[in-house]
Amino acid sequence: MPRGTDIRRTLASLNENGVVTQQSAMSLMRPEQLIFAYERAMALAGAVVPQLRTALLLGLGAARWSRFLAAFFPDCALTIVEHDAVIVELAKRHFRIDHPVALTMP
Repeated sequence: MPRGTDIRRTLASLNENGVVTQQSAMSLMRPEQLIFAYERAMALAGAVVPQLRTALLLGLGAARWSRFLAAFFPDCALTIVEHDAVIVELAKRHFRIDHPVALTMP
């Protein structure tokens, strides 16, 4: 989706009634940027700890948190857990994820 000179990729879901819900988004110009307001509010948690050393991400989505943490907390040891292999493949193909992701069994 164009936004000024930027282009965003969006991970969305479609429910049985045909309603599309944006799950995640990524700026192609600034992939480390958090797009949604709730993400930026969540990022404030990093400001209350003296040094962010570890993070556990439950759910990969469009990998926005892994890119954000790598850019702003490069020494943070990151563990990502996802239950859907399709999401991992989409993230690798379209959302620039190169961090290992642990898959859970349903």
